[in-house]
This record gives sequence, C-alpha cells and structure tokens, in this order.
Amino acid sequence: MGHSDVPAALKKPKLDPGSGILSLKDGVFTTTQASYPLKLLSPHAVGVRLAYMIAYGGGLVAGDHIHLDVDVDGVLVLLTQGSTKVFRHQPGIRRPQSHLLHSIHHSPETVGKLEGDEARPLNTYTGGRYPADLRVDEPEAPTSRQRMLVKVAPGSTVFLLPDSISPFKDSRYIQSQRFVLSPGASCLVLDWVNSGRGRFEPAPVLKDKIHVKDYVHVPTEADEWWAMDYYASINEVVIGDKVVARERMVLQDQPGNSIKDRLLPYHVYATVLVYGPTMAKTRKLLDAIADNESQFQIPRPPGLIWSWSVLDEHGGIIRLAAVHVEDICDWLRSVLTQGGMADVVGEGLWPRCL
Repeated sequence: MGHSDVPAALKKPKLDPGSGILSLKDGVFTTTQASYPLKLLSPHAVGVRLAYMIAYGGGLVAGDHIHLDVDVDGVLVLLTQGSTKVFRHQPGIRRPQSHLLHSIHHSPETVGKLEGDEARPLNTYTGGRYPADLRVDEPEAPTSRQRMLVKVAPGSTVFLLPDSISPFKDSRYIQSQRFVLSPGASCLVLDWVNSGRGRFEPAPVLKDKIHVKDYVHVPTEADEWWAMDYYASINEVVIGDKVVARERMVLQDQPGNSIKDRLLPYHVYATVLVYGPTMAKTRKLLDAIADNESQFQIPRPPGLIWSWSVLDEHGGIIRLAAVHVEDICDWLRSVLTQGGMADVVGEGLWPRCL
C-alpha cells in the first residue's frame, strides 16, 4: 500500500455545504464533522458531553442551508455561542450554486408529508429524516434553512438549548427539527425567536407603555421589530412509528394584520419540548406550578406569560412570551434548576446552558 493510499473505511465522507454529523457513543464523540457555513466545537466535559453549533459570521446569509445529523448514546448538551442572526436578502446578489443544488421543491401533493415518507396518518412516522416544513418559492428571495435530525439511544438524553434566532428585516428562514427517541430516551428542546433589531430606552413608568425592569419600548423609525419577511419552525418528537409531539410556528404578514401587530408588546417567543424519564421531576414541578397559577384579567400585559400543556404521561410543552430574552432565561433557569436539570447536566456545566 502506498503512502497516499487510505483504506476506504478510514476515509471521512465528503459533506455537502452546510452539512454536519455529530455522533456520541457510550458518552464519547466518535464523529464530529461539519462543512461551511456550519462549525461544530466539542469542549471536553466529564460525564456529560457538550457541543457548540456555530454559524460562520454569527449568522445565516440568505440562501444558506444547514443540515445536521446527531446520534446520541449518553448525555449530550447542544449549545450555540450567541443568537443566530438571519440576514436579509440583498437584491442582485445570487446565492452560491452549491446551495441551489440542494434546494428542495415539493409539488402540492407532497406538502404536509415528511421527507421520504409516503401518504400516512398525521401521527405516523415511517422513517423520513426531517419534518415537512412549509415550502416557499424562492427565485427572487432565497430562504435560509436549518434542518436537524437527532436520534437518541435507549436511556440517553439530549439537551438542545441554543440562543434565540434573530431574524433581521426582510429575511426568510425555515427550521425543521426531528427528535427520534428510543424507549427510555429523553429530550429537552428549546426553540425560540426574538423580534430582531431595535433598542430599549430607560424611561419612567407610563400607563400606555409596557414597563418591565425599568425599561420601556419607545418605537422609532429605525426599529426593525418583527420585520422579517417569513419565519417558520417545526419540531417533532418521534417514538417508534408514532409522532408524539409536533409543534409549528409560522410568521408572515397578512393583509391588514402584520407580524408586528400580532406579536407586540412581546419581543421573544419560546417553545420548550420536555419529554422522557429524565424529565420526570421537571414535569411534576410544572404540573404543580400550573395547577396553582391564578387565571385572571389584568389591565396591561405582564413582562412574561407562559403555559404548560401535557402531551401524555411522558412529556409536555412549555410556551412562553416575554418582553426581554433575559426574562425567559431567568424563568427557565429557575424552573429547570428546581426540576433537577442541574443535577443531570452537572453544576459546572449548567451555568453555561441558559
């Protein structure tokens, strides 16, 4: 064998642009590969494994496509380093041809199906890689896409706790994430989006303003709050051949009813999927808090609102809206810490998670 000859079994597969593979076996990373514009970092952590998902330049340019496959055998924490920015499309700038090659176009009869699936009942899973997302024609305005398939082995747990997505004015973004859980596997998945670019100014409390932590939103012409052209996110949890959770959020202006009009005064919306035996203490805590919450009318919106929806005896969904990202971080950190998640992740790693 010559020095340049490498056995086929030892060669790393060539990845498409924006693709990644992350495999955890018996608590050890066996594969960490990614291609531009995606980057994976895996700092050493004892017991629990940590990986950072990073977009070059801190965000996604119009037309960027990210595809990440993750296999989890152990406990894996997936984080980002800062909010993922989704930049607007610049007229006259064409997308890279490599991205055009990987665009997915579906005919009307395929919309609503999972990629690779045939016609099937809504709650049936037959092995497709990603959830079906809303397809949009994009010859003039390319869409940034991010897709993830996470397979979790029996008794293993994945924590997906990224920073929020920050779509800028006129941007287009679609995210599809599927979590395939083996029996006894667990997941905690945070999916959230903020309003984009703008600023808050210190100001006195006024009755016609939303007052939170001594700051109010004073609108200006420079603000880009909720000014994206299109945003869609879908998350699925699958066990066996059954989709046990499917959560979708779609934001698009409608005639006489803009995204901004519907979502203000809140500037961040979040969904948290809580599923599996590792989350039992957290689910029990959320049940107790929700049962004790008083429901009543208030004169103006509070800084944070939330709800807890039980899916079955194994999991549920938290939905939150807040004026500030920090409000959701503080609330989640408090609830999840009381729910035992710091014990699972470890006291040294937990402060990095939220």
